Amino acid sequence: MKKTLTTILMMVFYVLSFSQPAIRPLSRPNPPGFDEAIQAVIFDYSTNFRNIQGPLVNDEAEYEKYASLVELPGAEQSIITRFHSVEDTTASWQAIMLSTEEYDEAASQYKKLCQQMKATKLSLPDGSQVQFRSDYQPPSSENKFTSSFYYLPQADEVYNVRVEVELIALLGEFKVQINIHQDPSRKI
Repeated sequence: MKKTLTTILMMVFYVLSFSQPAIRPLSRPNPPGFDEAIQAVIFDYSTNFRNIQGPLVNDEAEYEKYASLVELPGAEQSIITRFHSVEDTTASWQAIMLSTEEYDEAASQYKKLCQQMKATKLSLPDGSQVQFRSDYQPPSSENKFTSSFYYLPQADEVYNVRVEVELIALLGEFKVQINIHQDPSRKI
């Protein structure tokens, strides 16, 4: 009786496992919203991030910080910084993705974000898609600052932008952040 019951259960399991269609999630290299958020920030670079600027968060002598209306999935904070400078009126956008006391957690998040940036595809207004070129630097616990750079293949006034993924060590705390700003290495 026991052997028969076991045999029947095995047969039911066998039939059910092959009769149901395999359900597989659609593969997507980035979490929903990541590519779209990066694209929105990049596309608003030409307006100096004015279209995605939210309320004033902090006003100091050297700069003003505003909340960003565009946030990356999982970001702790997204801000736009405007410096009080006559010579350089460009702004920068920043998302703080992680603040932790654990280096391994920060290094893991840094690597993950670098992979996400490498996989990011932007849909340009003409319908074409582009991916970032990169200069990846692996994290190292010996460095207080590690940064990888991502930039678009074409350099013009609209897309003269650089994305930096950074891992920073500050007094026992590690921060992982993404910065988007003018690419100083490519003059137009």
